Amino acid sequence: MHVKKSYEYIIIGSGFGGAMTAHALAKAGKEILIIERGKHVVRDDSCWDEVRLHLKDPLYRSPVPFYVDQKKGLLKEEHTDDTVGGMSTMYGAVSFRMREDDFLGAPLDGTAERDTSCAWPYGYKELKSWYDKAERILGIAGVRGKDITEPPVKNDYLHAPHPGLSSPSKKIWDSAKKLGMHPFFLPMAINFSGKYGKEKCILCPTCDHYLCKIEAKNDLAVMVLPEAEKKGVTILSDTAVLKINVSGRKARSVDIISLKTGERNTIPG
Repeated sequence: MHVKKSYEYIIIGSGFGGAMTAHALAKAGKEILIIERGKHVVRDDSCWDEVRLHLKDPLYRSPVPFYVDQKKGLLKEEHTDDTVGGMSTMYGAVSFRMREDDFLGAPLDGTAERDTSCAWPYGYKELKSWYDKAERILGIAGVRGKDITEPPVKNDYLHAPHPGLSSPSKKIWDSAKKLGMHPFFLPMAINFSGKYGKEKCILCPTCDHYLCKIEAKNDLAVMVLPEAEKKGVTILSDTAVLKINVSGRKARSVDIISLKTGERNTIPG
């Protein structure tokens, strides 16, 4: 892949934040480089093989560890799974909006109050239109008005969920209804309709924590990044950012290293 000497915008990471930002900037005609330490997903039988994905020499295991503090200061080395598309490629596709109260800070134990010290600088109303756009881009399937905790929304989902329930889910649904509860279909970034020129979901048991071999999960590598690339976005995979170089109050360039070859470069943005 040809990488230019500089870009208008450099985005670190191709997860939800990075991919959606690149998508919007690309529509505005900007020149964008995404730097992603993960690999491109290979859509083969390994997608549905837990051993290859997570247990024996994991295919997408990050070479960059983080450490979890066990008891008495013992550190355990852990690794994320890094892919182009971030963790969207392996998530279960459930796509909730944050609730209005979520922006007010974390709940305080034993009270109905919120910890305002960690409140967001804006609220649901400011993000509502962006949730609308994201749900359209990702093709979320769901049913409005059945989730009693759902924040205010005018538009219906573009797609309906699969109407069937597994036998265990049907028992839970019926039992919840008898108890006066309000079960509802989770909003899912899954192609139940067969639109988008991709195969529709075959209702297999491998979704959460797996990749989708047939691209029926509407992850970022299926729905967002290909469109961004068509508009000129460059994705540099298998590449880690070593340092963001700052001058004054502005980030001016990034130092990067290829995880394949070890080659180092500095790219201005």
